[in-house]
Amino acid sequence: MKIAHYDFAIVGAGPAGSACANALLLEGASSVLLVDRARFPRDKICGDGIGPGVIAILDALELGHILDGHRRVTQMVMTSPLGGRMTLNDNQIKNQSPLGYVIRRDEFDHALVTAALGRGCADMTGWSLEFADHVDGRWRLDLKNSETKEPYSVTADVLIGADGATSRVRRLLGQPFN
Repeated sequence: MKIAHYDFAIVGAGPAGSACANALLLEGASSVLLVDRARFPRDKICGDGIGPGVIAILDALELGHILDGHRRVTQMVMTSPLGGRMTLNDNQIKNQSPLGYVIRRDEFDHALVTAALGRGCADMTGWSLEFADHVDGRWRLDLKNSETKEPYSVTADVLIGADGATSRVRRLLGQPFN
């Protein structure tokens, strides 16, 4: 059986992994694989707010259109643990960057994944990483289909872990959590 080979394998197809895939493909990477145990669209509870830094990244990735039609944040109120309070309005900002946007996380993540796939990224969403090993200058990744439990192996020159705070990549490689 021939094992598929990729220049880059990215584990984690959320915003970090999908943005990385988009950036690599824009820069001319010939083969990028995106692995995630979930299928998209999928929802996450960790926020629907997109800040100014993300807006600049989306523009650099030629994906600013993802925010079209979504609500722009024009005022922000922050309260400190000691009770201090600060309000910021977009008319107080000197540069062109808005405070941010509100977009549902399932929609945002799906748009980033869809853009990467549209640029030629290989799709292994719905597959979990079971094992990773670096042998003879390349990574071997053993994957398992999240629904059918079917096994599959691929190789890659570069492995990128973008799989969050409890990173499976970090655990498999014996690395401590951040």
